[in-house]
Amino acid sequence: MKKLFIIYIITPYIFLTTSSAQIGQWTWLHGSSTPGQSGNFGTKGVPNASNEPPALYEVCEWTDLNGNFWMYGGADESYLTHNDLWEYNPITNMWIWMNGTNTPGDPGNYGVRGVPSASNRPPCRGWGAASWVDLNGNLWMFGGRGMGLNGYNDLWMYNISNNIWTWVAGSNTAGNSGSYGTQGVPNITNNPPSRCEAAARWINNNGDLWLWGGTTSALGAALNDLWRYNIATNTWTWMKGSNTTGQLGTYGIMGTENAANTPGNRWVHCSWKDNSGNFWLFGGFVDGTTPQNDLWRYNPVSNNWTWMNGSSNSNTPGVYGTKCVTNATNSPGGRYESRSAWVDNNGNLWMFGGIIASISGTMNDLWMYCVGSNQWTWESGDNISSPVGNWGVKGIPSPTNRPGGRMGSVGWTDHKGNLFVFGGLSDPWPTMYNDLWVFAIDTNCSTSCTNNVIPPVANFLSSDSTLCTYDCINYTDKSTNATSWQWSFSGGSPSSSSDKNPQNICYLTAGTFDVTLIVSNSSGSDTLMSVNIIKVFASPPTPVITQHNDTLYCSTDPSYTSYQWYDSTTLIPGATDTFLVVTHGGNYNVAVNNEFGCKISVGITIANNVGINEFSDNNYFTLSPNPASDQLLIHTSSRITGKAIISIINVLGQIIEEEKLRWSNNTGINIKMLSAGIYFLQIKTESGSAVQKFIKE
Repeated sequence: MKKLFIIYIITPYIFLTTSSAQIGQWTWLHGSSTPGQSGNFGTKGVPNASNEPPALYEVCEWTDLNGNFWMYGGADESYLTHNDLWEYNPITNMWIWMNGTNTPGDPGNYGVRGVPSASNRPPCRGWGAASWVDLNGNLWMFGGRGMGLNGYNDLWMYNISNNIWTWVAGSNTAGNSGSYGTQGVPNITNNPPSRCEAAARWINNNGDLWLWGGTTSALGAALNDLWRYNIATNTWTWMKGSNTTGQLGTYGIMGTENAANTPGNRWVHCSWKDNSGNFWLFGGFVDGTTPQNDLWRYNPVSNNWTWMNGSSNSNTPGVYGTKCVTNATNSPGGRYESRSAWVDNNGNLWMFGGIIASISGTMNDLWMYCVGSNQWTWESGDNISSPVGNWGVKGIPSPTNRPGGRMGSVGWTDHKGNLFVFGGLSDPWPTMYNDLWVFAIDTNCSTSCTNNVIPPVANFLSSDSTLCTYDCINYTDKSTNATSWQWSFSGGSPSSSSDKNPQNICYLTAGTFDVTLIVSNSSGSDTLMSVNIIKVFASPPTPVITQHNDTLYCSTDPSYTSYQWYDSTTLIPGATDTFLVVTHGGNYNVAVNNEFGCKISVGITIANNVGINEFSDNNYFTLSPNPASDQLLIHTSSRITGKAIISIINVLGQIIEEEKLRWSNNTGINIKMLSAGIYFLQIKTESGSAVQKFIKE
């Protein structure tokens, strides 16, 4: 009987995702059509068809690398927050309670920061914690509101393979004010202030976690700060926006990217990442009073925002047009709490529900934004306030099925592009559900989007961004849908190019320079101006090599931080001083570096008849004291006998003093006459020579 029961559960879902009859239709998959359900947790870690999460609002959601759906926390009808972690398998249509407690208000256990432990668990929270899945499949979570009014700024990682949470960064108390540091500069002490009420979140193609906006508390004003977190270095960087609340937006010109553009402060907005790696942001609540319907695109390469669609005014009503017909005048009304968001297989953006202030109610309208044509399409649902849902028969799609009006529901998408929605809050407040729905996209709806030539989106990478003068770099086009390219390189040589991937762009002077790329196709063009993206540091002055007998001396300069000698092109191990004693003729080179890592080298040719061989024992004499002010004492090996020439040489290779004497151990040299600085003492005998550096105080 158990096998038959499992087949009965799986069959409706297989029918749903493989049949074409249900496209453009909703299907109620799981949970109850009655609000306020307390759920059925079952046994932790064990899947069961009867398992159900509680009715929840504003949970934290993820889709793992295997296509399973995850959710954490959320608030129930009593506004109590949870910390239970659930996994849903869309193939078996089963929920699994994986971690956390089934007790609202659990304080959690932070453990030791950075140390994974089976006893670790985040405190209960709801109201919009930010969530990401990293490139290794780990689940990340930041902030959210607990049982009080304040949000958290703690960052957690959950390892699916061992079912363990790790507190990674941030504070273990709510209401932390954070530390912004310097904009654009990563620092281990940086941390965003506490957040609740749905900050926007994205992950870029390199695996960095991004966070934008939200409020610090349920009663606080909103922010418009943008943050990036680097997992490898465990550092936050304040990238853009203000470090104070209540900032108004700078819209600029619609469709034109500009470094001065920025969305105004807001919370509980909708966010996506498109197939080109750009971040998108729609609507939200400005300071808890004015919903927006503006659509923004952020380019993480150029660090610039573009106002793409919608109004710069608040409380803008929607224009629905005709269902399934894409039109330039269509627009969702200003709204918030529309967290259910998806990107379809064509890279278009989808959004469900939320609350519209202009008609004062929760919505169940489903919208698609065509990235190529910059137009909205009303795809499904109602255009009235607080519509009543129609659940139909569980597991059976129908044209009349639809969720009721929802705010704070969450969404996932499976590998076939079907859209899933869970729970949320409906009218009358606080009516919360634990139902799970799936919508199969009708590809025949809004065909004008897929048939259009999609306008290009400019993007590029450089082989390096920090250079030295006379260095050359390559540029690689990462744009989408482009057929022609026009590059401009300030400070570069050449200064422009129409190649797709320009090579050997050289920078001859120090400074900070911009790069502009304009891409075009038959539908239009897109401009990306990356301001101050290339930093060129000055190379050190060219050194001068002088020769004195068998010793080469490199000139010194305050900018030089290191030296390295080469026998032709072969590095000489340990030859990192300002002088080199040579034993044979040939080509010698020295390379000097400065504090920016810039290097320059120069060479000299030495005749084969050098005439003096270096002692095989490089330590055959020592100097003390060193540094010295009055006298140097020379200590030598017992094998040094006979006549010797002792020379004191400055850093330019010039002989300051020279004396011929019969050698005896522990010879003293008077250096009172020397000016303070660096010198070399050279000893030459019939059997060889050697040099030691000393400092005159």
